[in-house]
Parts: sequence; C-alpha cells; structure tokens
Amino acid sequence: MYLRFIVFFAFVFLLEFLAYKAVLKFFPNKSKHTFIKRIYWFGLAVLITALVAYYLFLQMSNLPDHIQFRSFFIMTGIFLLTFIPKLILILFSLIYYIIGFLLWLLKKITYIKSNLFNRFRKIWMYTGLIISAFMFLQVVYGMVWGKSNFEVEEINISSDRIPSSFDGFRIAQISDIHLGSFKNDKILRKGMGMLMAQKPDLIVLTGDIVNNEAIEIEEYKEVLSLLEAPYGIYSILGNHDMGDYRRWYNEREKNCNLNQLVAYQESFGWKVLLNNHDYISINNDSIVIIGVKNWGKPPFKTYGNLTEARENVSSNIFSILLSHDPSHWTYEVLFKTPVDLTLSGHTHGFQFGFSKGNFRISPVQLKYKHWSGLYEQNEQYLYVNRGFGYIGFAGRVGMNPEITLITLNHLDSVP
Repeated sequence: MYLRFIVFFAFVFLLEFLAYKAVLKFFPNKSKHTFIKRIYWFGLAVLITALVAYYLFLQMSNLPDHIQFRSFFIMTGIFLLTFIPKLILILFSLIYYIIGFLLWLLKKITYIKSNLFNRFRKIWMYTGLIISAFMFLQVVYGMVWGKSNFEVEEINISSDRIPSSFDGFRIAQISDIHLGSFKNDKILRKGMGMLMAQKPDLIVLTGDIVNNEAIEIEEYKEVLSLLEAPYGIYSILGNHDMGDYRRWYNEREKNCNLNQLVAYQESFGWKVLLNNHDYISINNDSIVIIGVKNWGKPPFKTYGNLTEARENVSSNIFSILLSHDPSHWTYEVLFKTPVDLTLSGHTHGFQFGFSKGNFRISPVQLKYKHWSGLYEQNEQYLYVNRGFGYIGFAGRVGMNPEITLITLNHLDSVP
C-alpha cells in the first residue's frame, strides 16, 4: 500500500519536473528562471496543500458516505485540469529535443547556417502551448457543460428472427446513471425528459444506477418514477450496484443494501432481472428479455449466470440480453449462446475521447475491444452505451452522455 503511494508520488513529481523544464523553454532569458522556479514550485506546493487539507476535511466530516465519495471528484477534476496540459507540454518538449538533435546533425552535415532551425523549434513549443491551453478549456467545458450534453443515438437492428408484430418496435436504453454523482436533480431531469420525448415502446437500464449505496436513489425517487413505457421498464445490476466498493460491517448489511436497491426499482414499476428472463408479446408473437447480474472479468466480480437466466428459453425466439459489461458478449455469447442482441454499458467511453459520426477514439479501447456503439458478428449484435452519468471525474470530454434508441426491423425470410 505505502509502496504504491511512494511510486505514485515519485511518478507525479517526475512529471512535474519535466513540465517545469518545458515551461522554462518559453523564457530564453535565464535571468528570469529563478523567478519562474519560485512561482512554479510555490504554486504546486499550494495546490498539494489544498488538496491534502480537503482530503482530511472529508475524512473528519460527518457527511454520508455517498456524499464523501462524490466530493472526491473535485480532486480528480483539479488533477486533470493541471495534469493534462502539463503532459502535452512534456510530450512536445521531448519531441523538441529529438527534433533539435536531428536539425543540429543536419546542419553539421550540410553546413547550412540559418536561424530557420531555431525558429522551427520555437514554433513547435508554442504549438504545444496552444494545444495545452485548448485541452485545459476542454476539461473545463466537460466539467461544466459536457456532463449534461445528452445525445440520442439511433440504431436499427434488422433480422428475419424479429417477429413481424415487432417491426418498428422501439427500445430506449440508458446505462450507468450513477445517481450518487449528481448534486441535484437538474441533469437527471434533463436526461429523463429527452428519453421520454423519444416515446419508446420499452425502456431498459443496463446497470450501475448507483455508485455504492441504495440510499443514493432516495433523493431522486420522484424523477425516476416518471419513467414509463407501454411494454414496461427492465433493469439489471452493474458492478457498482453490487456494493463491492464500500466497506460494510458484515455481509448481512451488504445484502440488505442490495435488497433495498432492488425494492426501490420495483416500487417504480420496473422489472429487475436477476439472472432470469421475461417475455414481451404482441398479437401472437413474442420476444424474450434476458437479464443477468453483473458479469465481469477480473478485477470485477462475476455474479451473472447466463445459463440460469436462459433456463427453458427456446433458441428459436428472438432474444435480447441485458448484461452490464460488454466483455460478457465475447466470453459467453458470441458463437456460444443463441442471443440475438446484447445491450451493455460499463465503459463510459472513459468519459474522455473524441466521437464524430462513426469515428470514435478513447483511451478505454486499450482495455475493452468493444467499448462504444454497435458491433455485429455471426448475425449477433452488441450495443455498448456510453453511459448516462459519470463517476470519478465530474465531467465528460468528447464522450457525451447517451440515450440509445433501438428500432427493431422485421426482415422476411429469403427462400
């Protein structure tokens, strides 16, 4: 534990030193370096002191656990506001040295005497400064506006396995609400209003309605109870819903919290699928909604049991699986289980990246092969929702919160 802290702080101070050296490049007059040095390190000392004081304040306060947890997001936001611009400057500074060496070598080989090389390096560093400032503003935007800039993503699923009575059937999906992250119901009301404006036939919530505790729902019961759809609302449990990230006095208390979380949702008229399924019928046609508790690969715990959830379900019926972690699709669904459409969340799109049309990029794809949008293989579909809320960082940069509207289309069988 202590070793991890030592390594972390050593890494942070190494980056700070490299960032400081990068800043000095903007001041060629070395007589100013002493002044810059004092300002830079004094500012860093003040920031660290303030963060430590805030941390100690939270530890000694009598605030409820879920509010303390949410308050740490402020520290994360401040860290990103300072870290990301500095990291960009460091990268430009390292490349600056490489380019500088190559240009110096070129001058030696060609015997060219020109200030063009020095001008280029100066332009390079100021380009880095401009990009750093831009990213700083992007983080500010994400913290103030990005986290509530909801987008409705519309997709179509076409299959000859979809019954004709379900042609045009509309399913709205939201995921990862993380109620404990909100300070009030303003963002929640905006998002839920957009969801209801789509007039879906069915609503599904694919996990992580809370951060850690069922009590997080209490403040938002009125808003959540307004959700309605002609064919119902289905919900499953994600990794945060299971209560694994909070210290409980005993296992009984943890189980009571989980039962309370399910009871809250059922009081709104939602059907919580806990490794089971339910049928939706129109005329003489039916589809099945299968829901599992959180299924995850390490370090996330697995509670989901797809075999149990599908018990007695015919392979001939169009099946929709609600499973929080998209990794489940690869490990137990694709080529293995007759599930036509899997709906997941969990990744949040890292709450940081770039998305334009079909082009998406985010650091989260280093961990998850399927992390945002629609995937299809073997006539089996997976859709990964970017999430409704946020956690860890109270913002979203380039990965706006999402409401997914899925339309089912019946295709006539080709003889």
